[in-house]
Amino acid sequence: MFTQFGETPLVVVRSFAGGAVLAPVADEAMPDAYERGGPYVAFGTVAGFLTSFVLT
Repeated sequence: MFTQFGETPLVVVRSFAGGAVLAPVADEAMPDAYERGGPYVAFGTVAGFLTSFVLT
């Protein structure tokens, strides 16, 4: 049904879904993790997200 639009809408929807999953995790888990681990938590989060992005 949506094949006529190409891959662009699918990429947008997947990006939105990824952000929707990452936002509550960051909202709930990041403050506690930052309190315990300091600024390295942000680097670890970005590194993990980038790794998962590259692997898929």
